[in-house]
Amino acid sequence: MKNLILLILVFSSFLVRSQANRQDDTTINKTQDITLDTLVRYGKLNNGFTYYLLKNDHPAKMIRFELIVKAGHINEDEDQLEYAHLLEHLLASSTDHYPDVRKYLNELGGYSNASISSRYTRYYVDLPSTNKQAATEMLGLLYDWAKSGNVLGRKAIDIERQAIKGEARTLSPNQRWRSNSLITHVLENRGFPVFNQEKNLKNLRDFKPDALNQFYQDWYRPDLEAVIIVGDIDLDSVEIDIKEQFSNLPSTSQQEDKTINPNDFKIQLTGKNRFSTIIDSARNNIKLEIVQLTRNLDREPKNSKDLSNAFVQQLFRLMVASKTSSFKNQYDPPFDNLNPNYGKVFLPDRQLEATLISLPMEPNNLDAQKKSFQKAITAWKQLQSGLDKEDLLQAKKTVAASLAPEKANKSYEISQKLIMHFVYGRSAIISPDQKELALNILSKIELQDIKKYAESYWNLSNNSNFIFLKAPEASVPPPQLIKCWIEEVNTMPLAPHPKRPSISSLSEISNIPTNEKAEVEEFGINEIGVTTIKLVNGIKIILKPTKPQNENFKNIISLQAFRPHRFPLDKPQQYLTAMLAPEAIQYMGAGPFNKFDLERFKNENGISLNFQSTIENQEINGTSALDKFPEFLNLFHLYLKLPGKDQEGFKAWKIQKRKEIEGLSIRGSDSFIFDKIVTAWHPEIPVLGLRDLNDLTKEKILESWNSYYASIEDFKFIITGDFDVENLGPILVNNLSSFPIKKYKLKKNPINLKFPFKKMQKRMEYKDINQVFTNIYFPVEVPSDMKTQIELELLTVALHEKIFERLRNGSYSPKAFGEWIDLQNGIFSFHIQFDSSLGNEENMKKEALEVFRKLKESGVEESWLKSTIKNKVSSYESQFNIFGYLNFWADYLKSTLENEVDPVPGVLNYGTLMEYFIDVEDINEAATKYMKESKIQVFQGYPENYKAKNG
Repeated sequence: MKNLILLILVFSSFLVRSQANRQDDTTINKTQDITLDTLVRYGKLNNGFTYYLLKNDHPAKMIRFELIVKAGHINEDEDQLEYAHLLEHLLASSTDHYPDVRKYLNELGGYSNASISSRYTRYYVDLPSTNKQAATEMLGLLYDWAKSGNVLGRKAIDIERQAIKGEARTLSPNQRWRSNSLITHVLENRGFPVFNQEKNLKNLRDFKPDALNQFYQDWYRPDLEAVIIVGDIDLDSVEIDIKEQFSNLPSTSQQEDKTINPNDFKIQLTGKNRFSTIIDSARNNIKLEIVQLTRNLDREPKNSKDLSNAFVQQLFRLMVASKTSSFKNQYDPPFDNLNPNYGKVFLPDRQLEATLISLPMEPNNLDAQKKSFQKAITAWKQLQSGLDKEDLLQAKKTVAASLAPEKANKSYEISQKLIMHFVYGRSAIISPDQKELALNILSKIELQDIKKYAESYWNLSNNSNFIFLKAPEASVPPPQLIKCWIEEVNTMPLAPHPKRPSISSLSEISNIPTNEKAEVEEFGINEIGVTTIKLVNGIKIILKPTKPQNENFKNIISLQAFRPHRFPLDKPQQYLTAMLAPEAIQYMGAGPFNKFDLERFKNENGISLNFQSTIENQEINGTSALDKFPEFLNLFHLYLKLPGKDQEGFKAWKIQKRKEIEGLSIRGSDSFIFDKIVTAWHPEIPVLGLRDLNDLTKEKILESWNSYYASIEDFKFIITGDFDVENLGPILVNNLSSFPIKKYKLKKNPINLKFPFKKMQKRMEYKDINQVFTNIYFPVEVPSDMKTQIELELLTVALHEKIFERLRNGSYSPKAFGEWIDLQNGIFSFHIQFDSSLGNEENMKKEALEVFRKLKESGVEESWLKSTIKNKVSSYESQFNIFGYLNFWADYLKSTLENEVDPVPGVLNYGTLMEYFIDVEDINEAATKYMKESKIQVFQGYPENYKAKNG
């Protein structure tokens, strides 16, 4: 909140200053280019090679190195499709002088990656500047990336071809197909190469070495390349080194004739609307996707006039985005989705801004189709007409946040701006003076400018695509009828969209009883700064404050709470209802508020709160700013005391749950794979089916919530983040002492879920996948002392590296883990996971087992162990006093509490044991003892109803 107030004051000062000084338009030359800031050391060598250098201290003692090549997918000839991507994979992994790039950088504490787009390829490294020799050597790596003479070995080529094929596979192939089909129909016949995955993959399969080499020689050349180095550097010495090293890159006049300019492949917008239909055999209804196109004015602004136009477009999109939630946040919204940034996210080359509207339609029912269509278009028009000065002010604050002159840009942000300058000629606003100029331009934009833009560029009368995805038998309305429906809406009186008021506070409705004399049974602070408070009602509060990672986490706290659940496994319907109750309740709201009211309240107050159940625990997770923590507790208490009874919310949850069961929901992770593995381990756990879902009622959910969730006895609350125990502790004690408690203590799960410590092999089936997911476990009984735990952890690192290296030839992202299945009973498992194409899974399983056996037999090398221990200790200890994107203490303390382990020895002894009391003989002996296959468990997931060619 303090940051927001500061930002408002900063931006307001610019508004006041610009009004007070009221510059004449003549004081800003609207057509004069905004030149590159003099802080940036910029140069071009005789061979055409470009460099950008900038000293920057954010983050401190770090350097970002980038090599940019103006060569991407549009540079590919017909026989080179996907080869720009293949070359990026090859060079990111290995060059002549750096045969294993990632391993080399990991040993130095650095990180590297690469990416490709339509017009350029980038290779980058983040490296601590404390290693002076390594920082100098990075120029050697950049040089290797820049030259076109690295040897491209056939083995490496084959591995990276398979990796790219793995990238093309997806968790939801039908969803990927729909997305690609939509982009194809929007771009076809517009003068830009249309991506065809099938065609590209065929070209990878029918590999042509000469075509790859030709692409490499044609496009990796100095006149199309730039080095960008930002961070803790000495500008003079780095510039001298660049001139000395990169002047040697050869260039020929013949190559220079082969060039693609920014205006080549310009997407043609004729002003006409387009109508098309896509047959989707997996669909039983119609989905209309409307994509409205305009030029992206932010692609390459060069002067003040360009920047002003770009700001108008950006502000308009922000204003629309802020308004769309009021339409989406209802159980019967006018559209499934409205994305005002579809162009920048999904369409190539940053040429277009585009808005996507998605709406469902009933098949073969023209009246219903008209109603759905006109409802969506009316909402679209209401969005445009409802924009006001308050919306503009909020959008300006958002844009101004990135332009505040005192705001220090991080090195990767500056690097991205310099990439755009090199590739597109876009102005790079970096210095405080340039930011002040931009803020001045921003301050002059008025609401009438936004409305004028909307009238000209944001309507469905031109450059709009109407794309129907439909079941084979479904009929869609003809284009002329669509035009008539739009004209009808244009003549209708337009009522403003009603606004639902925000919730100012939950204190009166939640009404947490005051308890100034809460009794504490135990209080203590241990050697590692963890405070434990036990209340007389059995609740434990564990507090561990840490410094924030950056300003985003200042005064932010995290809450994780858990307790073993007691759901009746012997009563399947009750068990399923209890497991599902947290999901359903959060759809049904709390008190007098529905789901959307509370989501808005959480967003406006920077609060997150989530209830869930796992096979072992009931869990509560959330975050809050310190000054909003009372409202966090109010919301928590309200859910317990007055769970919502919104029937519409309950119906919406059941619809979403049905989609999940039918495999129609969009998957964000591969957790759906693990769910079936858990079911194989524990067949006594009931599995939700459509019949179970149909039998569920709102009343059953509420009854289950009141039975299992409406009180907090026996919960353990872990509080981490940026706070003082002296201030936050009493607030937690007084409030949680007043939360509902049942008089009896919870019993643990009546049926003990025991891991099946035996050999297993199971084939599983999944809806809407196009590959095989393989998980191999190697469970083994081991001592659970800390030294053994560390030995197993190091073996897991070695296994992962070797699995990744071997299985990348066939898998997108092979992994190996080490998991304590049951720490108290000493059951540990190595776990190998990989995806593969259909038909290749058995070969890859064989290779995975070979890797496992070889590590068991040969162990690790001493040099590897030394560097790995150094990195592990450094990484581990760096987490001790940082709270941010990763939250070490929350996860660590939860693990120790669940396993009833003292947290102190692990923190105090981990680094010492690893550095001084573990040698290569220990690790290799552990490999021999614990890497066993006697209880191997293999789980393979196939597409539903898939049968191998051999039967």
